[in-house]
Amino acid sequence: MNQSNEDTFTVNIAEVIHAKKSLADVLTEETKYLSEMKIEKVAAIQDKKLKLIHDLEKQALYLRKNPEIISGMTLAEKKDMTNVHDYFVKAMQENYEKIMVARAINQTIVNCVASFFVNNGNSHAYNARGSIGNGSLTGISMTLNKVI
Repeated sequence: MNQSNEDTFTVNIAEVIHAKKSLADVLTEETKYLSEMKIEKVAAIQDKKLKLIHDLEKQALYLRKNPEIISGMTLAEKKDMTNVHDYFVKAMQENYEKIMVARAINQTIVNCVASFFVNNGNSHAYNARGSIGNGSLTGISMTLNKVI
């Protein structure tokens, strides 16, 4: 992607193909980490993924404004674009499926933990005077430090 400022931004098909393949590779890597439940590694690649998404969106906007670039594609570029697009769609679908599984697992864990605390309402707690008594837990406030 050539860019010195917004007015001189240009793009060629090879850059689009490379960016789309790179994003598909990152999605495949993220899917692998989700399968292994290595959430910290998923978090580590988010900036790269977001940058690639931003770059592709910018390239797509440029191509919509300059359709002659698409119409001027060679047969080899069209074949490469089709192959990368198919790879990208497959990577995106697999990633989406793993994210949905991870969310369901995460919600099940949260529900189990919350249920445990709600069902064990005889926990000790400090009152306004600082003494310990048997407080009854009517609900639980729970937050997670990761969002999937």
